[in-house]
Amino acid sequence: MNEVAGEMPSFVIADLMGLPLTDGRDLYRLTEVIHSDPASLPEGAGAAAVGAMFEYGLSVIKEKRARPGDDLASQLLSVELDGRKLSDEEFLLFFMLLVDAGGDTTRNLVGTGLYELLNAPEQWRGLAADLDAMMPKARDELLRLTSPVIYMRRTLTQDFKLHDILMKSGDKVVMYYGAANRDPRVFDRPHDLDIHRGGARHLAFGGGHHVCLGQWFAKLEIDAILIEVISRLKNIKILETPQWLNSTFISGMTHLPISFERH
Repeated sequence: MNEVAGEMPSFVIADLMGLPLTDGRDLYRLTEVIHSDPASLPEGAGAAAVGAMFEYGLSVIKEKRARPGDDLASQLLSVELDGRKLSDEEFLLFFMLLVDAGGDTTRNLVGTGLYELLNAPEQWRGLAADLDAMMPKARDELLRLTSPVIYMRRTLTQDFKLHDILMKSGDKVVMYYGAANRDPRVFDRPHDLDIHRGGARHLAFGGGHHVCLGQWFAKLEIDAILIEVISRLKNIKILETPQWLNSTFISGMTHLPISFERH
């Protein structure tokens, strides 16, 4: 997971933000702690990880204001909306969001996606037989099936009736993407991996005004990593039971040891 699935996303987000690439790895380790169930961590570990993320973000603010470059962090610090620049607090929150979302979901899709493909040999063979043509369909099917983000919560701004349920303005509503992505009214055989579905809708990136900002980067990264793995490696075998992240928010693995041969 660290050596393959997480390497590119960590480097890409660091490169976009104008940070040393190796810092991308360190920031990802903080992300993993932030996304973990607090009950699975030592007391205060989550808050300490957020604090470390913000401390690093403050160093980015200082560096980019002194020596702005052609990178996303510099642009965020210089941009104005209605004549006002981002405050330090706003930048830090945006920075944490970009680091968290910029690596974690892609990394977990690649890991869990590889796991699902290895457990469906006929699907693997179908993808490997025509990688360029089948990868977009396979990627969307893996996103649907694995749903790296488990849920998001929203607050209703008006009364709304869903089927026979009346929800009131101010109610908290939790959207479970995995449930939507396995809705039998939308997907035939919803619990099966089928890279030939083609065009099937999924909500792995959310939707509406809050749709994932980085989904196009995620798609490029997912395609690139899986194409390289499938075209370069063969006879891949899972050596141990995968270790899953203790999280109710993110679905992914922390450890997936494999053996392989080179093509």
